[in-house]
Amino acid sequence: RDLAEHLPPGRPLLAIESPALAAEDEVRPVPVEETAAFYIAALRQHQAHGPYHLAGYSYGGLLVYEIACQLIAGGETIGFAGLFDTVNPAAPIREYSLLERAEVFWESHDDQDWLHKAGRLLTRAREGIATHFRIKKETRTARNFRNSESHSDIRMLQVREAHWESMMVYQPSPLDCHITLFKSEATDDKFDVPDDYGWRNLVKSIDIVEVSGKHLTMFSPRHVGALATEIARRL
Repeated sequence: RDLAEHLPPGRPLLAIESPALAAEDEVRPVPVEETAAFYIAALRQHQAHGPYHLAGYSYGGLLVYEIACQLIAGGETIGFAGLFDTVNPAAPIREYSLLERAEVFWESHDDQDWLHKAGRLLTRAREGIATHFRIKKETRTARNFRNSESHSDIRMLQVREAHWESMMVYQPSPLDCHITLFKSEATDDKFDVPDDYGWRNLVKSIDIVEVSGKHLTMFSPRHVGALATEIARRL
């Protein structure tokens, strides 16, 4: 919503909610291809034909990619395909060791003196440990409930876990389309991720735009205005 409020007026914007959030049956992983087809049906209720302008965040970026694949295969045109900090799940990605993580974080703060870097490193370590245990707790909570109320906190956790499982088995097909990757400027100190997030060899062309914030904060009030500006320049 914050992003929509910062985009230029006069352009219709359609936000599509995951169908699993409103359902009441057990949440199960659904193939990305199947979910993309559902989104296309919802999209066509508002716009029967292209060119389509698409954008999605994280797992939603995978949906944008697959939606573009299916639309182009059906003879439609894509005017814009934006991926917000979305990594190709089939790309070769290696998890850093603890020592490597410390080294990457340290080197990413070379503009500061060693005392400030040491303080930032300790803070990052505490945050990392807290996040690790929070995610573990949320995962256990999601798995301990088979059924949940629609739009409840537990439902959202279950949907997130289901999206993760679907994402991990998705194999993107080559896409004859230009994509724009909006990637967080923050250095990833957990995974060795390619600069193009693994997309360049799959697409017709790619524009990589670094935006302020981290993966979880790029839509926060502090950063969303700059992100909206970068999007508007490319629409």
